[in-house]
Amino acid sequence: MSRWQIGLLIAAALILGAFKIYDKGKDAGRDQANAAYAKLLKEAQDKVEAKNAAIEQIALHQLAADQQRQSTHQEIVRESTKFIDRPVYRNRCMDADGLRILDDIAANAHGQNSAAPDDRPAAPAQAATRP
Repeated sequence: MSRWQIGLLIAAALILGAFKIYDKGKDAGRDQANAAYAKLLKEAQDKVEAKNAAIEQIALHQLAADQQRQSTHQEIVRESTKFIDRPVYRNRCMDADGLRILDDIAANAHGQNSAAPDDRPAAPAQAATRP
């Protein structure tokens, strides 16, 4: 073998060794990057799980509040009564005093104060006409 062939073999071995060292370094860097990424991913997943647990607790609390509100609402609906069953006025002519009496009765039935001073004028002494 000649000197130049030996030199060529040594150069090829050095280049091959350099590539091996480069690949080992690249693999080590990739492993470090993957480990750092896995750590960040794990932290992010833990945060997501914590937030999901908090959201679930809030949803349960909201559900309980809705059920309480619905039961209260249902009781109110069951206890409500209908005040007006039939019309108060009919097709008859009444004088102002008769209308005032009917208005007072309707106000009392609805819980309004009918004792307040009335700004309506007093009815004349004449009788109302009937059809």
